[in-house]
Amino acid sequence: MAKRNPELTLAIAKRISARRMELKLTQERAADLAGLSRPFYACIERGEKGVGADSLLKICTALKISADYLLTGAMQPTERQYMNKLVSQLNEEQRKSALAIMENLLLACGYELPEK
Repeated sequence: MAKRNPELTLAIAKRISARRMELKLTQERAADLAGLSRPFYACIERGEKGVGADSLLKICTALKISADYLLTGAMQPTERQYMNKLVSQLNEEQRKSALAIMENLLLACGYELPEK
């Protein structure tokens, strides 16, 4: 049996909870949409229980969110599209400034910059 990763379980729980609140759903409604019991769903959101593949798929479908995002926190395609729309409105000088701001933000948060 695989060992449970409590940090990953909690990170997934936080992303599920945040998405549910973003959609303005109660835990009961989210559980119903996912076809899960409310107590089980609540345990998932608290990080008390891990999520198996079946339940993960049900939650992703109910919350209209990708498994990539829930598992890794990776940017969703809709976020990427929105960022592209925002940046496309800028002229070349403004895009360079926005890039510098993002790079400085990443460095300030302790991240390494990816290669160009």
